Amino acid sequence: LSKRLRIIKEICLSSKKILENGKLSSTVSGFDIINEGFTLALFNVQHPEMLEYIKSRQEIIIEYSKSWKMVPSHCDLTSHNITIHNGHPILLDLVPHKVGFVPAFFIPMCLIHSEAKEYGRFDLVNAYLNHELDVELSFLFGKDINDFDKNNLIDLLLAETLILAAIDSKIVPQ
Repeated sequence: LSKRLRIIKEICLSSKKILENGKLSSTVSGFDIINEGFTLALFNVQHPEMLEYIKSRQEIIIEYSKSWKMVPSHCDLTSHNITIHNGHPILLDLVPHKVGFVPAFFIPMCLIHSEAKEYGRFDLVNAYLNHELDVELSFLFGKDINDFDKNNLIDLLLAETLILAAIDSKIVPQ
């Protein structure tokens, strides 16, 4: 876990450097992307409790999205897309249809979420929910998440999922 957390922290640092030094700018905002994600989810999610939950978090997440800074990114970062060399992550799978602008927090959140969803490894999600990545993610999120409760932290996981749907990466609306 400590090695995997270190990789997440390094990815956060790389995203931070992109924010600080990046020369590219996005024509789409986090607000635009998350609205598209909510539109798709509210139209396509069939499970009543999940639909109600998504609706209950919509206003809060949309408000968050107004301050998200966008970065160029791999739009589907999972552990099978990277290798570790000398303790540093190296991207293996970078094809044009997987590149785009996303909110800065998306990159590490996608990897954390993928570990749980695709591989059944919940240690990174648990570390995240136990505030072990607050310092790194606060800068990327644009707000201090040290005071977030578990619902607010889960909002970022939901936002990451909605972004995946909106950018048509991995998740089909249905």
